[in-house]
Amino acid sequence: MEYIKVEGHDHLVRDKSTGAIINSDVNGYNNYVKMKQIKLEEQNKISTIQNEINELKSDIGEIKNLLKEFVYGSK
Repeated sequence: MEYIKVEGHDHLVRDKSTGAIINSDVNGYNNYVKMKQIKLEEQNKISTIQNEINELKSDIGEIKNLLKEFVYGSK
């Protein structure tokens, strides 16, 4: 395939046969993929923490109800 450099952009070339502009910055692409994976992992951690917090809230609610039953039910 034959490419033409895009003026003013070091990592961009144009494919002569299709006219498509192609980014040839492999390091930039790899960094993008790595950062996307890190963000996805962070989102999964946040989701896990949110689920654990919701479970704790539910458990505390159950404990409160049991304490109320114990205190008011024994009278």
